[in-house]
Amino acid sequence: MDVHKETTTYAVFEDGDFKGTDTIPSKPSVMQSLARSKRGAIFIMEACGIHEWIHDILDDEDADVRVFVAPRREAKQRKSDVNDAVLLARRFLSSELRQVFVAPKNIRDLRQIVEDRAFLVKVRTMHINRLKSLLNMTGVHARHGSHNLRKRKEELAQIVPSSRMMQDMIKILDGQIKTFDKTIMAEGAKIPVVTRLRSIRGFGKLVALAFYVKVWDVRRFPNADALVSYLGSDPVWESSGDKHRDTHKTSRTCSNLLRSYLNQASWVHVNAPSTSNISQDYQAKSRSLGKGRAIGRVQRKLIKAAYHVWKDDRDFTMTRPASLVSCRAQAAT
Repeated sequence: MDVHKETTTYAVFEDGDFKGTDTIPSKPSVMQSLARSKRGAIFIMEACGIHEWIHDILDDEDADVRVFVAPRREAKQRKSDVNDAVLLARRFLSSELRQVFVAPKNIRDLRQIVEDRAFLVKVRTMHINRLKSLLNMTGVHARHGSHNLRKRKEELAQIVPSSRMMQDMIKILDGQIKTFDKTIMAEGAKIPVVTRLRSIRGFGKLVALAFYVKVWDVRRFPNADALVSYLGSDPVWESSGDKHRDTHKTSRTCSNLLRSYLNQASWVHVNAPSTSNISQDYQAKSRSLGKGRAIGRVQRKLIKAAYHVWKDDRDFTMTRPASLVSCRAQAAT
């Protein structure tokens, strides 16, 4: 299936033989009819901006639906919806496609809550920075030597009347962000895994829930290193012949939002009054590697710690026996 906003083109294969193609409207009712008319078939489609709702409709009809990364077109192949659908089917039959994990709808709803909160914070920061800029341009900062908006907002509003609207917008955004925080706290309290993750220093209610909704099922990963790679925190190496060099960079294949949260959690962890062996390792490595590179090591270790806390269903402990992996939660005694 080559899906688009308006239409969907699909190619039918039976026992490996091409049977034909058809184009249908991309509407829920039409997708339901297609699933019912093709009982027992395997539905294949590319990952795109609209594949999730189509996946949900087909899945509700008990269809075997799978989502894959879009394959590369063959050289000199003409691009068309029909050719794309046929190519997708042929690559699936030859096992050349990489499948994409589609989380359940309730998990995607929680992801949306986390992302919407981050968007509101970004907008609020934009308005605050604009007001601070006005403080400088109008000379309020020069006269009083302070960027404190609470103390100077009335004086600024008299000089720049339009700034009052931005101040009102900041108040509205503050209220909306608090509402999102309450929702995140309530939803996180219902999930035992999130409570476990919060035992890790730096994993607050927001980071723990964001980590949970991104990973969803830790059993999908064979080991902690696979999870580190999935979240884009794995180090990038350069190879030339028999030589291998650590570039001290990360792959960054995951969303910027979660990596930002994990970076904040790493700094909170190493700056906490109570020290763990992870923060002790940071203090030792920061002198030789620098703070930036050392905090990257902390981020990877916290991800591994979260992996074992989740998989073993144990709280994280700040001190552990030396025989255990440095980032693993303490085994039950």
